[in-house]
Amino acid sequence: MQAAMQKERIGNGLMRATLTYASKDWPVFPANPQNKRPFTSNGFKGATTDPDTIRTWWQRWPNALIGAPTGEVMGCWVLDVDALGNGHKADGLAALAWLEKENAPLQTGLEQRTGGGGRQLFFAWDASRPIRNSRGNLPAGIDVRGDGGYVILPPSGHPSGGRYEWLSQGGPASAPAWLLDIIDPPRSKHGIVVMDSSATDETTPYGKQALEAEAGKVARAVEGERDNVLNTAAFRIGQLVAGNEIDQQEAEDELTRAGLRCGLSEREVRNKFTRPGGDSPFECGMREPRTAPAGGTPYKPSPTVGVDDKTDDQGYQHKRIVPPPAPFPVEVFPPAIRAVIEQAERAFGVPSSIPSAAMLMLSAACIGRTRGILIKQSWCEYANLFMALVARSGMGKSPCVNAFFRSIHRVEKRLQAEYDEAMAQYWADKTAYDQAPKKERGQPPEEPQRKHLYVDDATIEAVADALLMSGSRGVLWYRDELAGMLKDFDKYGTGDKGGTMTRLLSAYDSSSWKLTRKTNKQTIYIPQATVSLFGGIQDGVLPHIFTDLDAVSGFLPRILFVRAEQDAPPLWTEEGFEDIHRQTIDQITERLLSYEMTDEPSEKARIIGVAGDAKKAFIAWHDKLAYEQWLSDADHKEALPKLRGQALRLALNLHCLWAAAEDGNELEPVQLDTMNRALTLAEWFKGELASVWAIIRQSQGVTTASPLDKRVAAAIITLKAEVAGGMLPTARITEAVNDGMDKRYQVDPRAVGKAYSKLGLHSQHLPDKKGRGVVLTPDDIERLEGLLPKQTSETSHMSQSQQQRGTSTGTCGLTDVQHVQPKDGPRTFRTCEHEDVQTKNTHGARDTDISDVSDVSPRDLEHKHDVLSRLMETEDAALWDGPAEVEI
Repeated sequence: MQAAMQKERIGNGLMRATLTYASKDWPVFPANPQNKRPFTSNGFKGATTDPDTIRTWWQRWPNALIGAPTGEVMGCWVLDVDALGNGHKADGLAALAWLEKENAPLQTGLEQRTGGGGRQLFFAWDASRPIRNSRGNLPAGIDVRGDGGYVILPPSGHPSGGRYEWLSQGGPASAPAWLLDIIDPPRSKHGIVVMDSSATDETTPYGKQALEAEAGKVARAVEGERDNVLNTAAFRIGQLVAGNEIDQQEAEDELTRAGLRCGLSEREVRNKFTRPGGDSPFECGMREPRTAPAGGTPYKPSPTVGVDDKTDDQGYQHKRIVPPPAPFPVEVFPPAIRAVIEQAERAFGVPSSIPSAAMLMLSAACIGRTRGILIKQSWCEYANLFMALVARSGMGKSPCVNAFFRSIHRVEKRLQAEYDEAMAQYWADKTAYDQAPKKERGQPPEEPQRKHLYVDDATIEAVADALLMSGSRGVLWYRDELAGMLKDFDKYGTGDKGGTMTRLLSAYDSSSWKLTRKTNKQTIYIPQATVSLFGGIQDGVLPHIFTDLDAVSGFLPRILFVRAEQDAPPLWTEEGFEDIHRQTIDQITERLLSYEMTDEPSEKARIIGVAGDAKKAFIAWHDKLAYEQWLSDADHKEALPKLRGQALRLALNLHCLWAAAEDGNELEPVQLDTMNRALTLAEWFKGELASVWAIIRQSQGVTTASPLDKRVAAAIITLKAEVAGGMLPTARITEAVNDGMDKRYQVDPRAVGKAYSKLGLHSQHLPDKKGRGVVLTPDDIERLEGLLPKQTSETSHMSQSQQQRGTSTGTCGLTDVQHVQPKDGPRTFRTCEHEDVQTKNTHGARDTDISDVSDVSPRDLEHKHDVLSRLMETEDAALWDGPAEVEI
């Protein structure tokens, strides 16, 4: 009893102290008492000063340590001095005493004793000299907590049994210059060459190539080689920093990110940049300045044995290692749902991405087509989603997903009971009708329809029956293992099975279905077939299930992938998924299912608008994504256009989830905070797309001509008269490719060389040895011409803005290449349904106009030329760099 009371007093004391820190504008977060790691899913970045959130956290984790991020957000940075013991092998207290003896005593008004017996001195933040999580030349046993770090605050406990306590609680003092010089040493120390004060601190094009190449090698390095790879990269980049080719801060940041990405610890990475005595690889490189070679020669990365297994156009090898998934941004959900997701994560021992995906699909199934989000006239998206959960077998995803889908099963059970009761009444009425005299019968009773919320039968007829009986809301097609479902599909055929994939493409956009049963030849017509698709799949199966046709058809781009990887073994836990958490899901489900369509007989979705500032944020992100797709050569570039519509669908689902969780009105316009959450989520899904598409295409070698490939092809065609001896200089092609392009999007010869490889060409040294050139034959020229729009004498198919500007030539580097309409006449480009169609304007499709950036087929280069031209005309428009306030 006394122990329980003591534990309660400690918990109450922690909460009171936490609220006190928050009242002083120190953001705080709960941390694990065993390992000091944040309990929050997004780490210390989830710190807040909101009292309600803090109370919720400490009610859930009453013994959690009090964590606080250091740096600018706190207004302090911290000198962390370790005491010998408790896992610390260096005596930081003795080291600090020696430093003070050699320089001057340290004085600060804010200091605490750590639970392990060490000291932490708080110093005032100076924006003119920001301190990062880097100890510079401090001796062992002393570390720094600055921007990007955090500390534990009193009265938190320590795994050793001790407690954190304040030694002084005045204001933090400014750090002395001698301490700052040790932590952030001037570049002139230890003989390092100081950059010429007249030189620019911007990275040159050659420096950018070098930094990208070396950072890429570090990020791909495997265990056993990564330390040597980073050593070499730090030395070579240090040379270029001293030679004014690369900004030092940019170099350190980029190589640090790469080192952490390949699995090195922060301390291991930091050791490559600064050491006592100035003998780190980076500092040694800075003593030997190096500049870009004459003649514009591309940077050649340092070779490393045993790291890679695929040769590139430079003669070096690269192994494609898909990085682990980023943490799912659970902060996009309302607090009540976030609490359920975090509890499911603990109870089932799974990553937060699994319950988060289940919650999104539960929302998509319940809302269906009852609500739509209208971003502009004729562009409306509904709530249904296609999602695949990529996880290995045995991870525990099924129990977790089933815990969320229990609400759906409960609703299905109720629908079945209602159907059974209605059928019993129907048969009673039918019997009475049959036994009545014919003159007294009247209208025969109508057989009731069994409504469905989800189906798991992998036949298109079963789905059609469910849609026909369930009205316009739509259904969820769920299978625990998607691989089995997709293998059962007849893909894109038009035979007896009707082309399951083709049907799904239209069901994603709520288009009509018309099919004939094989059994009784009965024709089924569904005006707005709406389907959500969800299931799990193993990453090793991905390349065997999806093909190039899935990418080209648009089926693969419609799928949002969620990778789930455990970062620790799922050890035993007493945590459970309690009734209170199930009740929260049940309440959300019932509120979403209460959404109705407009009055019959039309049965249309109720449309939700978008507030002005929210729309502005979406437009900025939309245009940034359009730039990215245009310039990208990534495996997943075909998926980026669909991500625009998916972002709106995510916004609609989040908008309704917040309304359901907090008793709001879902028919109110979508606000900026919701749109920012949706865009954050869309960016997360974009990262997942990149990894999954790399897995799929890495195995099959699938490739398409990117916009850059076409620009290079057009430049070669334009310069074909200059071919001499079967070769064309790379420098000349690069010049033609960049002609008329905004300088921000000009490419270097190395990028052009990569395009050669994609186009099936190869380069070699020119006869005069003054550069490289591409080897060309007449057959190569003819093949490259086939990649470009055919020229005719007909009028050019241009938008209104192009017609006002005149002939559209040269803007994309396609010098003297006219973009004209096809011989079969004008074409209407459409998005939100099937790209490049000429049929009737079904619901969800829209004609492209001057205000729209369309999701068009890659082959329609003349239209993409117009898109990029319009984007570049608005180069001053803000690009979305994450959630932010938008002023109107």
